[in-house]
Amino acid sequence: MDMGKWARQLPEEEIIEIGSILLYVRHDLYRLKFDLDSSRYQAVINGHTHCARIDRKNGILFINPGSAALPRFEQTATVAVLRVDMQTIQARIHQLSRGVN
Repeated sequence: MDMGKWARQLPEEEIIEIGSILLYVRHDLYRLKFDLDSSRYQAVINGHTHCARIDRKNGILFINPGSAALPRFEQTATVAVLRVDMQTIQARIHQLSRGVN
């Protein structure tokens, strides 16, 4: 979870480069700091809602892994697995049999 003193030490956003793939990581998708139409990112990874989801908008892959520890809205615990090579990215949501504590 994103609460507590330790969470304030984390950056609000992170940019990860793997080969020619650029990943933009930000907890709250509603606080994006770039224009989707001119984005150079291949994927945006976010959380906040704890609802697992994979979408594609404007050619960008949007990934919310859900929550392995505290799923909300009666959803099952989930994680996302990314497969990234030097030019492509694939995402898949995996349901866990129970939450991870």
